[in-house]
Amino acid sequence: MNNPKLYKASQSAEHYNTKVFWAWIIFAVVHSLVAFWLVALAIADGVATSCGVSVGQWFVSVTVYTVIILIVNFKAGLITEVWTWISHLSIWGSIALWFIFLLIYCHLWPVFGIGIDLFAVDWQVFSSGAFWFAVMVVPVVALIPDIVMFGFRQTVWKTPAQKLFEEELLKSLSARYTKQHDETEEGIELTYLPHPDYSSVLSTRLDKDKQRGYAFSQEENGCTSQRELIRQYDTTEDKPSGN
Repeated sequence: MNNPKLYKASQSAEHYNTKVFWAWIIFAVVHSLVAFWLVALAIADGVATSCGVSVGQWFVSVTVYTVIILIVNFKAGLITEVWTWISHLSIWGSIALWFIFLLIYCHLWPVFGIGIDLFAVDWQVFSSGAFWFAVMVVPVVALIPDIVMFGFRQTVWKTPAQKLFEEELLKSLSARYTKQHDETEEGIELTYLPHPDYSSVLSTRLDKDKQRGYAFSQEENGCTSQRELIRQYDTTEDKPSGN
């Protein structure tokens, strides 16, 4: 309520309108064209697998679909403003589930009689350098327009919400730095405090020890000497019998 201008974006439908809708459609078409044609060009010469088998349409289909899954999840991560464990689970889990599904489905035909077209295709794609090249390069190339647009929105076309977030983040970092700086200066002051004179402390301890008397050590700086202790008793009197 302290910043009513933050509600203007939702009230004026800036996040979702006809313009935003068609922008998403255009970006989706661009992603699809880049994913298909770059994969097609990468294997245009009929790249053979490590076992000498030429690739076919299912190899191309699996490669393109894998690239599309990566593009979709990376785009979702690009527009995610707050990352939580659910975000990580959804994005990285979706990618991992596709590879797990591919490993399982490509070997169901001998057991259940389904998926004959994809039988052992996982061996072909995973042993092909063209597949891994497409997986690492094509998603990055396809998302270049999104990355450029994201950079402009974060630097040039900032929304009021982004500006407020940056101001609060700057205040938080400034307060944290000030606290660490104060603690550091306090630690330096404590480090350079004058240390006590340990020789004087040791001499004081020795003087106090001289005032103590220990058993069988009356002559060793005891409080009563052996001679004085003997003279305190009358040796002419009879000793008690102890009964």
